[in-house]
Amino acid sequence: MLLDPQDTVIAYLDSAQGHSPQEVVQALVQLEKKQRRDRSPIPAEVILGTWQLLLVGRQGPAHRRVKVQGRKIPHWITLQLTYRQSDPLPDLRGEIENSVRWRALQLKLTGPWQYLAPQNRMAFDFTRLSCGLGEKLIFSRSIRGGEAAEREFWSKKLKDQAFFTYFWVGDRGMAARGKGGGLALWKRVGDDGAAGPAEGINLLEEQRGLLGNRRIAEPITLP
Repeated sequence: MLLDPQDTVIAYLDSAQGHSPQEVVQALVQLEKKQRRDRSPIPAEVILGTWQLLLVGRQGPAHRRVKVQGRKIPHWITLQLTYRQSDPLPDLRGEIENSVRWRALQLKLTGPWQYLAPQNRMAFDFTRLSCGLGEKLIFSRSIRGGEAAEREFWSKKLKDQAFFTYFWVGDRGMAARGKGGGLALWKRVGDDGAAGPAEGINLLEEQRGLLGNRRIAEPITLP
């Protein structure tokens, strides 16, 4: 008996051992199709908080033998995404934080976000990079134009920005398709907007499959 796509995703959120990444990606594709049919709006406030990336995937061309590809994030790596709202509704904007931790090493990218409610699209940019070891901050600096880029962000057209298009948000997880065509599934780990630890050797490589070839930060080599 086939599970409802939402049940498949929720079961994976509860235990990543229950379904293969390919099965979960197929379920996400079905949820995306349903959202497009229903055109149901996703309020920005349900996306606020901290989310841990569990799985990335892609639906390949129909002529390929492997039409659906999925990859779960290794257990020793934690990638987290936090949305904080800086202005009251209906001005849907705030700060995004993409954080990575591997053991005691932390890497954080922050910048502005703006939510386009009719399309359920979250546009964002990363303008600051910080790195820490445990509780010690190693460095923090502006990237990609820093404050000037933040000021320009609000007037840029969507085609010139990175963005996620959200198509499913539940109590425990959310899913989106990136500008580059990749799919991603996160589980909720916090509602207060305070990002917890995140891990990874290279956060940016995981994100490029979702965002396309757009360069979102300068090359970083971690030990």
